[in-house]
Amino acid sequence: MKRYSIITTILLLFGSSAVSDILVEVNATMITPVCDIRSENNSSPLVIDFGTVNSDNLDGNTVDREFPIYISGCDFNKKLAITLNTNGSNTLMHNGQLLLATTIEGLGIHFKEITQGVVRPFDVNSVQAIHPVQITATEYRADLQAQLVGTIPAEQLSDGQFTSSMTILMTYE
Repeated sequence: MKRYSIITTILLLFGSSAVSDILVEVNATMITPVCDIRSENNSSPLVIDFGTVNSDNLDGNTVDREFPIYISGCDFNKKLAITLNTNGSNTLMHNGQLLLATTIEGLGIHFKEITQGVVRPFDVNSVQAIHPVQITATEYRADLQAQLVGTIPAEQLSDGQFTSSMTILMTYE
């Protein structure tokens, strides 16, 4: 009996110990993952080299360069969009399309998506749908094309090197 009263006393002492609780509040912000974009050879910046171009070739002919971009890290269950941001560079309007201007007056660059043979023209500085195709479990590819466009007659274009730049931004629609 003495044994039970000792156990009961111990249980009462420890059983009536101070009990404390604290409310836990959880806060978080859900975000959609950011897309990673890379060039075919991981070059930075991605260089589109038109080489030497005869200005006469711009009259009715196509002078273009194709280049892929590789996209990973996105939520590919959502629709992707692309913006070709001119970073303050000039733009040119030609036949209803907004082009990236170059350092030669009257010479612009028109961009298109040509993934899987479907041609979709892009205006610069505008959010537009893009349709990459899956190439691995985690990576997609979009094929783009840069096309030189003379907005003035070829004989009025200046000779010499030209440059231009833009940033490719990947977002969700």
